[in-house]
Amino acid sequence: MGQVFRVSEKHDFYLIKLHFDLDHKTGGPLVLRLNRLLTDLSKDIVIDLSTVFYIDSVGIKVLVYFCKQAKEKGRLAFLMGLNSQPYGLIKLTGMSKKFHLIENIEQYYDICTAIR
Repeated sequence: MGQVFRVSEKHDFYLIKLHFDLDHKTGGPLVLRLNRLLTDLSKDIVIDLSTVFYIDSVGIKVLVYFCKQAKEKGRLAFLMGLNSQPYGLIKLTGMSKKFHLIENIEQYYDICTAIR
């Protein structure tokens, strides 16, 4: 099965919804497919991981890359809807300090209102 993801452009952010595990098989191709969006990033990014049940170290690297691209453009990076294993790995590696972890889009607006 190929990678399935959807990028939706909202008023304030890009919503990237992944429908596959983020690992050594899927991480590199995902970055290649989203590279133009990330290079020309003009809005915050919200990565919806609600249907992702497994992330490995390559998946963490991909998320760090997303965060770095957002930060370089003066944008914020959010991870939304984390399941147990991805959440545990992100907390264990300290990556939770690089991202805003949210449960829903309303929290995105709450955080943006508070920090901008």
